[in-house]
Amino acid sequence: MPAIAVQMYTVRDLTDSYPDVLRRVADEGYDGVEFAYRVRESPPEDVRQALAENDLSAVSAHVPYDELESDFESVVEMYGELGCSTLVIPALDDSHFESTEAVAETATKLSSLGDRLSDRGFDLLYHNHTHEFGDIDGDLAFERLIRETSDSVGFELDVGLATKGGADPVALLRTYADRIPLVHVTDTLVDDPDRDHVELGDGDTDLESAVEVARDLGIEWFVFEHGQSTAQAETLQRGGERLQSLLGVTGD
Repeated sequence: MPAIAVQMYTVRDLTDSYPDVLRRVADEGYDGVEFAYRVRESPPEDVRQALAENDLSAVSAHVPYDELESDFESVVEMYGELGCSTLVIPALDDSHFESTEAVAETATKLSSLGDRLSDRGFDLLYHNHTHEFGDIDGDLAFERLIRETSDSVGFELDVGLATKGGADPVALLRTYADRIPLVHVTDTLVDDPDRDHVELGDGDTDLESAVEVARDLGIEWFVFEHGQSTAQAETLQRGGERLQSLLGVTGD
């Protein structure tokens, strides 16, 4: 049964306490959350209690690569306390994808971190933006990265940003489903350089096809994000309703 989560950056500016934001997420029918930086605002025990009280799963957390490298033990300890065992690198800058050599170095770096996390019971994923889809010797840099990383590294495919980067998210899902346990459901305007995210259904992403294929391939978690919303409470509600409709599920 597919389930829906929200990337908590979507509601970054809500003035409620973090546990109260989690309650609002549950009230809108989401099954889980993907943490971002605000999770550190509240003691882990308060976050854990809010998750339990609202029947929310801690699906994953976006953690910058530099933070994982410099503060590995603290990150592992905190997310272990929250019962969140999937950590996601939100992006690496475009210098990591500008050449065959750069991609190979990036793959080695991520594989090493993935192996280290695996030894501690965590999964590591990489989340794409748009610059990972440049052409390198007839190959997408993103596809090279998938092929050159070890199995300790998975991927969270952002279907909107892949579309904006010129890629076909449906083809990527079909080819690499075994490496993609999470799908970021976002919408975008391909020709607007200032709008990476728009409300679901307002952009150019073929959401219906991407979600249908991902669901048919057995991907269980679909994570909604709109990182540029200025009406975040309304976006939370609308995103949940739209994602439930796409998946053919009904929120409790």
